[in-house]
Amino acid sequence: MRQRKQRVLVVDDNAVNREICHEILSGDYDVRMSVDGETALIDAEQFRPDIVLLDVMMPGIDGVEVCKRLRQSVCPWVKIIIISAKTAVAHRLEGFDAGADDYMTKPFDEDELLAKVRVHLRLKNVEEIDAAKDQLLNILQHSNRTPLTSILLVSQVLGQADQPPSAEKCRSMALQIENSAVRLLSWLQAGESYVELKSGKTDVQIATVDLSELVNECVERAAGSINVEDSGAPVLEAAIMPQVSANVDDMLLCQMFDVLINHAIAVSQPGRSVRVQLDKTTASGIEFRTTYHSSISPTSAENLFEPFANPDDCFQNKTTGLELAIAKELAELHDALIDATTTKDGSTELRVCIPIAADSPSGNAVEHAGSV
Repeated sequence: MRQRKQRVLVVDDNAVNREICHEILSGDYDVRMSVDGETALIDAEQFRPDIVLLDVMMPGIDGVEVCKRLRQSVCPWVKIIIISAKTAVAHRLEGFDAGADDYMTKPFDEDELLAKVRVHLRLKNVEEIDAAKDQLLNILQHSNRTPLTSILLVSQVLGQADQPPSAEKCRSMALQIENSAVRLLSWLQAGESYVELKSGKTDVQIATVDLSELVNECVERAAGSINVEDSGAPVLEAAIMPQVSANVDDMLLCQMFDVLINHAIAVSQPGRSVRVQLDKTTASGIEFRTTYHSSISPTSAENLFEPFANPDDCFQNKTTGLELAIAKELAELHDALIDATTTKDGSTELRVCIPIAADSPSGNAVEHAGSV
């Protein structure tokens, strides 16, 4: 089984401390290091760490204030371990009050640090899975626009009818029940896929693959699903650079491409174009982009890859609400960066940057000082 390397942000103004953390963690994690609080806030927003190891006494913004700001806006979901030379109970309580998940004192034991990082990352994973399950159950229980509600409503109408409905009416209602059941099944299958990906149970088989052929297959498959007789159907366009290869799992990456293209088709404004592009942008990266027109705000775009980020799409039977969260997990299995941007003209772009050598994640530490 293969999982992406989880990301650790080390924040400490002392170079020796940063190097110690790097030596301990870089074998198992993707490590980035920040030299002060201000840089840490920038790095946290761009790097999106799973866990932050945070010093307290630093020039400028201290660790306690950084912790508060991370919790308030930058990445409230991240796990934070404060590592400080301050040992008094009052200092520990101050850290916990600021939002820290744990507190360690310097000098720390290497094995204890590794154990705490593993525990908190495992907790984060479980919490994310539980949150997605809770959101799905909440939607099913409290919304009157779910497939389950539709099935119950049609069943009640049939059961309470004084006279047997006509054959045509029966066929119509049976089709409505079938469509709703298929929709409900797709929700459950998406939930199962998401949980499996988050649990690290996905078997990844890396091989050299022609991404051009892979994307073209996905585009052709998506085009075949569009009802061309529908005047409001989106227009699918493609610009695929030929002979672009990378080391990936072709089945998993094909699933990701399918998800992104089909999502764009499902939520795009009626009659507008959906554009799919594949370019070799640099010597080390390949860029896949899907552009479509939607009413998503820039703020919503920041959280687009979170489970059920846009519940209205679920209620309108456009998506299950988990497609983009699944796409994110599939991208990260290949150490690929995935993001979403919006423009003033109302278009949304889903972008994935795929490393050419996706089977050889560097795991190298990246140290940042100053603005990026």
